[in-house]
Amino acid sequence: MTQLAIKYRPVTFGDVVGQRPATALLYLTAKKDDAVPGGMLFYGQWGSGKTTLARIMAKALNCEVRGGKASQWPCGVCPSCVAIDNETSPAVEEIDAASNGSVEQVRAIRQRAYSYGTAGGRYKVFILDEAHGLSAGAFEALLMLLEDPPPGVVFILVTTKPEAIPRTVRSRLSPFRFTPLPVAAVTGRLEHICRAEGFEAEPALLTAIAEASGGSVRDAVTRLDQVTSVGIGSLDLWRELTGETDFAPGLLAAAADGNEDVMYAAMEEALASAGDPAAVTRELTRCLADLLTLACGGPVTAQGAGLEARRELLGRIGKERASKAMAVLWDLMTRVRAEDRAAGLQVALAVLARHLGARPAAPIDRATGGEKPSLAELSNALEGA
Repeated sequence: MTQLAIKYRPVTFGDVVGQRPATALLYLTAKKDDAVPGGMLFYGQWGSGKTTLARIMAKALNCEVRGGKASQWPCGVCPSCVAIDNETSPAVEEIDAASNGSVEQVRAIRQRAYSYGTAGGRYKVFILDEAHGLSAGAFEALLMLLEDPPPGVVFILVTTKPEAIPRTVRSRLSPFRFTPLPVAAVTGRLEHICRAEGFEAEPALLTAIAEASGGSVRDAVTRLDQVTSVGIGSLDLWRELTGETDFAPGLLAAAADGNEDVMYAAMEEALASAGDPAAVTRELTRCLADLLTLACGGPVTAQGAGLEARRELLGRIGKERASKAMAVLWDLMTRVRAEDRAAGLQVALAVLARHLGARPAAPIDRATGGEKPSLAELSNALEGA
């Protein structure tokens, strides 16, 4: 992990960016001993704060300050918090299940769980990172433990692949979903770090970094660390040195124009930027997904020039043709062999050009989405409790 990612890793519930539903529920749960489940499942995209929040939860359960404002809890200064931060506390074990996922290792965890007393802390917390890496036998052994956990023992399973965890195990866990963060939330975190570090960066650069992170704060901070380490503060210089470009709208527009020379030249530029045909295909698919979302009145992560480019492209090709083009790319991703990706991308672009440029653009469906359910109570729990 990069220096900035470590330095600015959240340490209290209030520090966590986004993930308000999960954060608020965990905060409220940690304040009530009778509400703490013996097993929890933190699942969702990489870099969305799952492991960080698992550590915060483990600290809060053992913090000598019982409760407090979300921005100040866990306290971070009591002996228990300090020991957990220094990885010297017997109360918390963080285990990489991908490399320690055998049945024998889970049986060893079981032995430690039953032999743990209250002297080391109020709760014994096992954080199983990459929990989908457990073997079938290990899951069976873990299931027995989750069905009748020892008093004061909590298991937090962290995974990006909840479908890989057996249903019988998932049914014994309280689920907490972590979603990709919106660009505005990631950008706000980057702005905070820049102010704290005294680093000047163009707002457009921070937005572009946030967009490129795909909803992951960790990835965004890692990119920012690269930027600050070499003194890059402008969007143009960042794109020149890293090759980070939003090429998908331009390439799809070239396909819609039906000009093969321009289209294949744009494809070569995209390959140079993305690094491989599969990455180009993924970006084109994401862009088309954005068009369909915009057509239905939904939000997308793209902002500024990227958002305008998508709106313009949608106005040219319409929802129906965007959907057909996306089907072409999906077929490419699922059926073409890895060694044929470059040729497959060329064929797909030729088919895209036929679908996108065949007839006038269809009307855009701008259905208005309803308001999301209010999270006021959970928000209040974080901001004012």
